[in-house]
Parts: sequence; structure tokens; C-alpha cells
Amino acid sequence: MAILTPATLITLVDKTTAFSLAEIGTVGSGYGAGDRSLSLGSTWGTDLKARNLESLVLGTADPDRIKRLFNSVDALVTASNYEVQLKNQLSGWLTALNQDCRLSGITGAYPGVVDIDTFAAYFNTGAGGPWLCLLPPDWIAVSFNVLGKNPQAVNVYSPAIVNMAQWVITGAGTGTFTPGTAVGAAYAGAAVPQLTTTGITGTGIVTVTGTNHAGVAARTWTVSVTGNAVYTLVPTVATDLLHSVTSIAAASGLTAGTAVVGAAIPAGRTNPPT
Repeated sequence: MAILTPATLITLVDKTTAFSLAEIGTVGSGYGAGDRSLSLGSTWGTDLKARNLESLVLGTADPDRIKRLFNSVDALVTASNYEVQLKNQLSGWLTALNQDCRLSGITGAYPGVVDIDTFAAYFNTGAGGPWLCLLPPDWIAVSFNVLGKNPQAVNVYSPAIVNMAQWVITGAGTGTFTPGTAVGAAYAGAAVPQLTTTGITGTGIVTVTGTNHAGVAARTWTVSVTGNAVYTLVPTVATDLLHSVTSIAAASGLTAGTAVVGAAIPAGRTNPPT
């Protein structure tokens, strides 16, 4: 039997997550189950239509008719909840996928692996890593609704962030720092910390200091800037992902321009998955 690989698990989890998003649908299309977690009731999909039916039954103001129909229509409202639908549809599938992951632990290929989450952790922060099995942000809801638990934060990549912080270069080695958006607490961090530069004059090293995925402060990421481009920031500690930025510094060879730290999703992936 071929051992499950992180690339295969990513593909399967991405598609499972895409299935769940298709199940929910969108307010724009009006189709799907709706997402009751957003409010007391969805404004689209089967959840809305089921509650419309319930209102129509109550609206008859006929006690006998309400008595005959209400229990059934109320059960329909309960069943139309996408969380209920998703659990019914995906429980068997994710149980099987958990089992496939567990088998790789039993065989000794990946020690300590017992399910999807520990498999991902083995390839993100464990002996098989680093960061080879980051799962999509919407997987958090799927895992909670179907498996009854949230994945470990280190197993989930952050949605893209345009501006985690910026540095406006005002002269040789000087500039103005402005903080931006940090990675959400539910996520491990940015799969690819990036630096986007505009209006650059000169060349030199840009150093970003911040907190890593594990909450350790004063970590650094650097890149050699030679012009206007999107650069990949390189961590001083190879396993670090960037969680938040506390400062940015530019070498004296850079005399003008703006450097913005951002976060990209892992290469070759789409968020949300399709």
C-alpha cells in the first residue's frame, strides 16, 4: 500500500473544503444551504426557504393546520442547517480519511500520526516538515462541524494579507514605520512572507523584525532589495513563519521608496479552494 503523502492530503482536504463551501452557497446566488452561523438565520439558500415555509404555516393562524404541519416543518428547518447537512454528508468520508492518515502512523512511516490533524502537524512542525501540509482557512469550520474539533493553528495557513506593516524610506537608513494587520490567531502564519517595494532608489538589505508562528518575538526576515518588485522574505531561523511585524529597517544604500510586508498563501494553492 502506498503511504499517504502531504501533497495528496492537501489535495483531498482542499477539495473537501471546496465541497463544504459549495454546500453553503452564497448570498449573491441565493443557492446552497445558507450559513446560519452568520446570524439568527441565513438570508439565502435552503435555510431561508425552510424558515419561510415555517412562517407560512404559522401564518395560516389555523390551530388544527398548525398542529398537523408544525412538527414536520420545524424538523425541515433543523435539517436545512448546513452544519447538519455537512455532518451527514462528510462524516463517513472524513472518518475514512482519518483512518488513511492513521495507517501511516501504525506502519511506522510517520510516528505519532493518528488522524488528519496529527498528519498535517507531522509535516508542518514535526519530523517530516517544515510547512509541507498547511491546510486552508475554511478547513477550520469543516473540521469543527464534522469532526468536532478545530485543527491546530500550526496546520492552517493564513489568508493573504496585503499590509502587515510598511516602511517609508525617508533617507539613507531612515524611514517611518506603520503597523498593519497581523495574522489571525487561528492560523499558523503566512506561508510566504513577502515584501513589495515601490518608488525605490538605491539597493540594500531590508530587515523585518517580528513575532513568529509560535509567539517568539524578535525574530528576523531579510531580503536584498534592488528595485521595485515583490520579494520573498527569508527567515533567519529557517522554520519561522511570520505572524506579526514589530519593525522594519533598510540599509543605508536605500534612500527612497516604500516597502510593504505582506503574506501570501502557499504556492500553487487558491483560497478559497476550488
